Amino acid sequence: MKCPARFRRLFLLLCILLAWCIVMEFAVRFTGKHDMNGNFFFRNRRLRPYRLPLVSTGEALEAFRSGRKTYIIYDAATGWAIRPSYGADTSLYCSSDEGIRVGSEKTRFSRAPGKGIVRIALFGDSFIHGNEVSFSGSLGSHLEKKMNTQGGTAEVMNFGVPGYGIDQAYLRYLHKGRQFVPPVVILGLQCENIKRDVNMLCPLYNPFAFLPFTKPRYLAMGEGLELLNSPPLPQDKVMPLLQNMASWDLAPHEFWWNKEDYKETLLTKSRFISLLISLTSSEESFYRLRNEPVAVSLKIIDLFRSEVESQGAAFLIVHLPTRQDIDFSRKGSKLLCRDFIKALEEKNTVLKPEALLVKEKTADLFCQGGHYTSKGNEIIAQSIAEHLEKTGSLKSRAPKQN
Repeated sequence: MKCPARFRRLFLLLCILLAWCIVMEFAVRFTGKHDMNGNFFFRNRRLRPYRLPLVSTGEALEAFRSGRKTYIIYDAATGWAIRPSYGADTSLYCSSDEGIRVGSEKTRFSRAPGKGIVRIALFGDSFIHGNEVSFSGSLGSHLEKKMNTQGGTAEVMNFGVPGYGIDQAYLRYLHKGRQFVPPVVILGLQCENIKRDVNMLCPLYNPFAFLPFTKPRYLAMGEGLELLNSPPLPQDKVMPLLQNMASWDLAPHEFWWNKEDYKETLLTKSRFISLLISLTSSEESFYRLRNEPVAVSLKIIDLFRSEVESQGAAFLIVHLPTRQDIDFSRKGSKLLCRDFIKALEEKNTVLKPEALLVKEKTADLFCQGGHYTSKGNEIIAQSIAEHLEKTGSLKSRAPKQN
């Protein structure tokens, strides 16, 4: 009996579809690449099944165990911090006795600012710290110069630490910053840091940050927050933890751990199908206000602001746009985290220097690794200095002496 025409057409369509899927499978496999941990990436998108970052973490741990004097060390309050009194002729970075980035090892800070000196404290991640540039090209250095040229005597303390989340910036203020009684406290806001706020085992979120540490993590409990993994597990516990995540009692609260993502299934054996699955989740959806990471970060900033203001100091948030953010702004597109920033503006003063940055060439603003060049830092410093002068923030607050 002759097969009906519609079935022949359907069969032909299925054959074409199958052939297309086979071609796409080979295309994804050919153009993708594996990292040292065995994870497969297609255009910087990691595809399931994931592989635990055992190799990269092992290398990072070995670097810390080798006896070399590392710039970053374990810290019982925040997970990691800058080594005190660090500096060498061949090093780009230098720190004071207090573990604060400075231009010279000889720099010392009194517990309270001297008479007539306006002290400004900066908190945040590697953008505040000034990765990839010398101290003179960092945001803190430029801001101090800008403030002093306006007729004042400013002292800017840079508490930024590479790899920090908003939660760690807040904890660093509590355990280190507030003892120096700064009348102005500035939080450098990187929206990506929201992802770090729900992370405890650093290599799970960013295997190649070479930070083989765990960190504290705030968990939303009703209207409040509970601090987990505090003090953070020491480094010698990191590898055993990675090798046996199921035994960790805090694993259910590690946002970046889902054991199902590490299982190979019939679907994820195909790189092409795995890519299609990964495309179902968008970066923009992560920053929705109802999602736990955003809600937790907003509560942390509420705590940060309240603590600063209870000390009689002014609290300012400065949005530090990434290269992607600048590209979005130039195209007239909205930032992925626009709702988060809008929610922050309801309770906080948020300075957004994007309008100044978009006027410059991208290559002049960002280093190869994505951090600001000296020029990028100088533009943001100018924006902060003008805001502080315009609003009179430096004169309106008198910090409490603890």
